[in-house]
Amino acid sequence: MNSLFLYVLFFLSVFNCDNVKKSITNNLEDEKIMINKQKTVADGFLFVEIAEVYHRNGQIVFLDKKKEEKIIFKDKLVSINNRDFEIINEEHLYKNLIKVEAFNPEYDLFILRAKSINNDFYEVLINNEKYFINGKKYKDLILFKTEEQFVLDAYPNLTEKTPLRATPNDSAEIIKGYAELSYVSVEIKGDWLKIKDDKDCYSGPFPSKTDIIGWVKWRENGRIILDIRHRC
Repeated sequence: MNSLFLYVLFFLSVFNCDNVKKSITNNLEDEKIMINKQKTVADGFLFVEIAEVYHRNGQIVFLDKKKEEKIIFKDKLVSINNRDFEIINEEHLYKNLIKVEAFNPEYDLFILRAKSINNDFYEVLINNEKYFINGKKYKDLILFKTEEQFVLDAYPNLTEKTPLRATPNDSAEIIKGYAELSYVSVEIKGDWLKIKDDKDCYSGPFPSKTDIIGWVKWRENGRIILDIRHRC
């Protein structure tokens, strides 16, 4: 009886040990996954709802590398280098101090090149210097878009360097009269963007009677080369 009891006890101890090992292994794998997620960085653009700050007594703060507050938008004022400016009426006095991708607070336009760091913090460029913003704290005032989303949601402006082509190929036929039209984005295929003429926003007296559809190269060597407009 004692031998049987010891055998069962030994078997249970071995079984429990295996379970503990499996549990530890699973926990370590979970931790690795979490760490990898935390290290995930995505390039894109950060859109700031500057109108919400200005008209609804909001606040948004940009931190320097030491995590010290450097640029503060609060209510109707912006503080830069300990100098205060009225956000809209005095934009001409401080616009050279806050060079970003796009900034026109009167039209609720404030866009910064950014890197998303696991949705907790965003690294942004202001005057070609790195700043940081707390993504959780200001989640109701900011929106991150990947480069693809940024291009798809905007208005492509075509030039001689980025003409409209019949197919997504550098040697494809260039569609005549492409520069006379306005466009909206349709889909992305690698470095190429499919677009069509905009029936709601056009340069002439009337929109085109037929659909003008083609492809334009929006990215080359990992860099955006297409002129992007944020308003029609």
